[in-house]
Amino acid sequence: MTKQHTAQIGRKRLIDTGSERYYIVDVTCPACNELHIVGLSGWSAIVCSGCSAELHKDGTEIEIAAAFRALGVSQSKWSAYAVAFNAMKQRRVSLKDIQRIALREAGIKPGVVDGRRGDWLAMGGE
Repeated sequence: MTKQHTAQIGRKRLIDTGSERYYIVDVTCPACNELHIVGLSGWSAIVCSGCSAELHKDGTEIEIAAAFRALGVSQSKWSAYAVAFNAMKQRRVSLKDIQRIALREAGIKPGVVDGRRGDWLAMGGE
């Protein structure tokens, strides 16, 4: 299993090329201290070139992955979906991201996640 960490995001700077403007940030791997310079938007995780760990922009995907890994071990399926769908409600993760994580961590197919989303909404989840 690939190691996962929350990226340490440092200095933010504006790049102005004349035709476009965007921000870049320094991302440091907490495992090996490798420095990466990446765009501020358009990513949720990168792979560290120093130690091959997944560096997540925030801890949301790590939290959701842990919830799906714990299915049947220490929590019910609805606990895992609650973590995932509440993060989605807060716009910290997309449905596509949840589907990818559920498939990777628990072997749950995207169509099943879609069905659970419908069930969640029918039960009063938002």
